[in-house]
Amino acid sequence: MTKRVDRLIARGLVSRLVSQADARGRRVGLTPAGLALTDRLIEEHLDNEAAIPRGLADDDR
Repeated sequence: MTKRVDRLIARGLVSRLVSQADARGRRVGLTPAGLALTDRLIEEHLDNEAAIPRGLADDDR
C-alpha cells in the first residue's frame, strides 16, 4: 500500500499526514488535483455504464 500511496503522492493526487489520534498511523487524502481527476473519472464511468444497455432492445433492457 505504501508504494501505491507514494506513487500517488509523486503525481500530486494525494497527501499523507500523521494521524493526530495515533502517531503511528497516517491519514491519506485527495489533493485538489486528485479530487478533480476522481470527479472526471467517475463521470466517465457513469457514462460508460449508461451506454452499455443502449445497444439492447427495450425488452432486453
